[in-house]
Amino acid sequence: MTFPRTPFIDRLNSFYCPNDDELSTLQTLLPGPRAQLLQIEGEIAHTTKILDDLKERRYALRRYIFSHESLLAPIRRLPPYLLQEIFLTCLPTEHNAVFDAAAAPLLFGRVCRYWRRLSQDTPLLWSRFLVSGDSNSLYYPRYDTLRSTAPPFSAQLNRWLGFSRESPIHISYIQQDVVVGRQEEDTPLFAGRKPDFNSTMLPVLLDVRSRIQSLDAWNCNVTFFHSLLSQIPDEMPLLKHVRFICDTYGPQPLFENATLLRHPNLETVSLVGPSGSPLMIPLPWNNLSELQLLCHPLNDDTLEGGVNLNDVHQILHWCPQLIRCNIAVTRLGLLTHSSPVTLLSLKELFLCSMRYYQPSSTPTIFEIEPLLHLLIMPKLQAFGAGVSIIHKLSPQYLAAPGEQVAEFDVDSISITTILGVLRELPQTTTLRLIGREGESYGGWGRRWPLDGTFFEAVERENLGSLLRHLYLELMPMSSDLAASRLVPFLYSCPSTLQTITLRVPTADPDTPLPIRDELQELENRGITVHLRYALPQASQARMFSHDWYDDFGDRHSEEDIDLAYQLEDD
Repeated sequence: MTFPRTPFIDRLNSFYCPNDDELSTLQTLLPGPRAQLLQIEGEIAHTTKILDDLKERRYALRRYIFSHESLLAPIRRLPPYLLQEIFLTCLPTEHNAVFDAAAAPLLFGRVCRYWRRLSQDTPLLWSRFLVSGDSNSLYYPRYDTLRSTAPPFSAQLNRWLGFSRESPIHISYIQQDVVVGRQEEDTPLFAGRKPDFNSTMLPVLLDVRSRIQSLDAWNCNVTFFHSLLSQIPDEMPLLKHVRFICDTYGPQPLFENATLLRHPNLETVSLVGPSGSPLMIPLPWNNLSELQLLCHPLNDDTLEGGVNLNDVHQILHWCPQLIRCNIAVTRLGLLTHSSPVTLLSLKELFLCSMRYYQPSSTPTIFEIEPLLHLLIMPKLQAFGAGVSIIHKLSPQYLAAPGEQVAEFDVDSISITTILGVLRELPQTTTLRLIGREGESYGGWGRRWPLDGTFFEAVERENLGSLLRHLYLELMPMSSDLAASRLVPFLYSCPSTLQTITLRVPTADPDTPLPIRDELQELENRGITVHLRYALPQASQARMFSHDWYDDFGDRHSEEDIDLAYQLEDD
């Protein structure tokens, strides 16, 4: 574009002050460009209007085309029963469905009116739910609590249960009194109130108790549990699975006088709580196929109550139908029973140590080997010893297809005990040596519990003759690795060895793994080596904080969803 010739080319973009003659010259230079500018702005406005009109026409055409093309979608031709089956496969598999408008089944109500109606006419979609009363939990109901018109959670819960019709229901409820992480006064949404669903959940549970098939309750309120456990079995005819976790320490036992636990149809039982005499818990022992038991002592100072090895022996004797068993040994005492116990169906056995009732620096010494020597378990696929995993929300199974698994938490089980167990389980094909404490909090600065004597003993006694898979998730320091005699042991392993998994503390190239060359040699022999690099402690702390806080933050950084709308009838 051309402009009138200007004598002020050297004066532009400066603080120059023109004289009177130059002011006159400037006045003659500007009218033409000003007129051109007005013309161009008019053309731009005209062109913009044309462009806006074109965009509107494009948007209308797209809506027309897409709305008609959507009628061609194959999913529209699916019969309702098949679409319902697809809905069911979208439910979470690790836990029950949650009150989240962005997840199944509530998500289906956001697609279209037909999907909402069809999902509400599918009772099995609503027969399972998981809810937490802790506002920082991932499973806290996610809907617009800021709206004054939003119905209370009790109304949402009753509507959910109404959609389940007469189906057997599976309920998971978590309400802990202690909120971990961010304090509630720091979260404006819940300022001035402590989320507590006990007063809501208990009446609902009692109202639908005749349809409950599975009941999972994690609560610190003893009164809440007394109300549940006092229910008469005849009033809950469908009940088969219970999981009650009450992390308190007395002073009164929780389960010994529980009427509900007398239910003759119970098959799967998980109990965590204070117990003076676990053998007095009125369970249908002979009918149980899965048992998890962690009985706290009534007094944390005197360790009164709890479970010792003799109690474990007696419980296993009472439960011949067990398939999976997880029992925590929470009281000291040597095994005095000597009668063999036959467990023809048992596939998985996990014995928890007294990790919570002793100094953390001292490995638990309790003689597992004599107990194993008395157990006849022809179908055993997995044995574990260490810290309890009963508190996991999702079932944690040790067994692997086609393998005989042995897993030990070396932070809480002594080397002597591990060797003794391996002598009792000569068919072991998968050996896992892990450090759960290190896995969670970094474990930096800890010495590796396995010194050179462990691998020497395994090699000398040929305890790994059938070993195919070795997992060492211990995050050892470099000096520990060099002194552990791990490499000579690996070189001596039979040809059956297929994989080695080793967790190491850092991926920094400036601090190379001292046995890297040896591991490379093993790979050359056809053995697969997996190295898992742990995050530094600071990074792990950030990761832990991120995982905890993001649940709350993410929930309200997105567009708020009104759960009441998702649950309303069309």
